[in-house]
Amino acid sequence: MVDLLDPRPGERWADLGCGSGFFTLVLSARVGGEGLVYAIDIAPEALRAVEEEAKRRGAGNVRPLLSADWEIPLPEGEVDGVLVVDVLSEAADPGLLLEEARRITRRGGRLLVVEWKRDAPHPPGPPVAERLTPAALWGLCASSGWVAGRREEAGPYHFAALFTAGDPLPRPSALDW
Repeated sequence: MVDLLDPRPGERWADLGCGSGFFTLVLSARVGGEGLVYAIDIAPEALRAVEEEAKRRGAGNVRPLLSADWEIPLPEGEVDGVLVVDVLSEAADPGLLLEEARRITRRGGRLLVVEWKRDAPHPPGPPVAERLTPAALWGLCASSGWVAGRREEAGPYHFAALFTAGDPLPRPSALDW
């Protein structure tokens, strides 16, 4: 799956909802010592585990970050790409999370979303009713400033969708309300 993203040496990436850090560490190896990977999660215990494993592997380019469900503590345009695996079906507001992912991604950057197929059996994964269809994901991404790329099968239980960061969405100010 990471091959779809084509992470390059020296790039900065965010792994949103990094969990155990499996993909964080794959990205870390791909971007190398000149690159950086932000391991972002809402669970402090997950971030501690990622930090320990990164140290064990000598991956000094991994930065764990604690985040709220849709507030990522990074500046605008900070990363070249974002990876989101099995997170949107669990997010309180997947649209807000995708908007925040767009905010932290430079224009032209990449987003790879991997989600549970709606027609895959349960278990494993979340209840079928909570899973996003590819069409629903496309709609959420389009309204969050992402341009659709392509969809790929990602095994019997998942699909992957690749997007590119379009123009940033205007941020409403307090005066707009």
